[in-house]
Amino acid sequence: MQILGMQKLMGIGKLGVIVLSASLLLALNSCGGGKKEKVADEGDVSIDQLLGIESEKKPEEKKKQNPQEDEVLKLLGISSEGQKPAEGEATAAKAQPTPADVEQLRAEVQKLENELKEKEKLIQDLRNDLSEKEQRLEQLQSQPTTASRTPTLSSSAAASGSFRDRYRAALALYNAHKYREAIDAFSALLAEDPNNSLSDNCQYWIGECYYGLGNYSQAIAEFEKVFAYTNSNKADAALLKLGITYLRLGDRDSAKTQFQQLIATYPKSEYVAKAQSYLNRLQ
Repeated sequence: MQILGMQKLMGIGKLGVIVLSASLLLALNSCGGGKKEKVADEGDVSIDQLLGIESEKKPEEKKKQNPQEDEVLKLLGISSEGQKPAEGEATAAKAQPTPADVEQLRAEVQKLENELKEKEKLIQDLRNDLSEKEQRLEQLQSQPTTASRTPTLSSSAAASGSFRDRYRAALALYNAHKYREAIDAFSALLAEDPNNSLSDNCQYWIGECYYGLGNYSQAIAEFEKVFAYTNSNKADAALLKLGITYLRLGDRDSAKTQFQQLIATYPKSEYVAKAQSYLNRLQ
C-alpha cells in the first residue's frame, strides 16, 4: 500500500511539473514579436525534450527491461541487436590453414613423390634384369639346337660345313652339359677324319664327357687314347685329367704317377703348377 501511495504521489508530481511547464510556455507566447518569432522557431521542440525526458530509451535500458527475451535470442543464435552471426564463420576461421601447415603438406607431397620415383626406378631395373636373362636363356636354348644337328650331317663335309665349325659345335654341346650328344658329335668327327689336326682334341673331349657323366673308368680309357696321336697338344692335359680321375676312384698311387709324369715330360706346361699342388696333398 505504501508503495502504491508513493507511485501516486510521484505521478501527481510529474503532472504538476507538466502543468507548470505549460504555463511557462503560455507566458512566453504572450511576449512581443521578436521573442514570439524565436519561440515559434523553437516550437518544434517537444515538451518531453524541454523537460529533459528522452523519447527513446537507451539500448541498455531495453536490455534491462527484457532479460528473458535476450536469453531466448542468444539460444537461437541471434544477438540482442537482432543480428544473427554468419553460419560457419567460426568454423571457417578455425579451418583456415597456416603457412606452417601448407609447408608441412608440401614436404609430405615431395617425400611421396621421391618414394614413387625410387620404386619406379627399382621396377625398371628389375625389368631390365629380366629382359637380359630372357635373352641369355634364348641364346642358350638356341645353341644346343643348332649343335645337335651336327652329328646327323657329319657324313658329308660339304653339307655340314668345315671340320673346325663342327668341332666348335660339338664343344658347345659339352659346355652346355649335353655330354652324350657331344660324344656322338666328336665321335662322328673322328670317324670322318681321324688325321685332322683337331682329332686329338676330339678324343680328349670325349674323355671329358665321360668324366662329366661320372663314368670314370671309361674316361680313363678315352684319355689314354690321346697319346696315340703324335705331337698332340692335349697330352699334358690328358695326364692331369688321368691323375684327377684316378683320385676319384681312390687310386692314389696311380694318380701320383700321372702327376709326376706330367711334370717330368712337360715341365713348361701350364698344368705343372696344378699337378704339383695335387702331389703336395698326396705326400
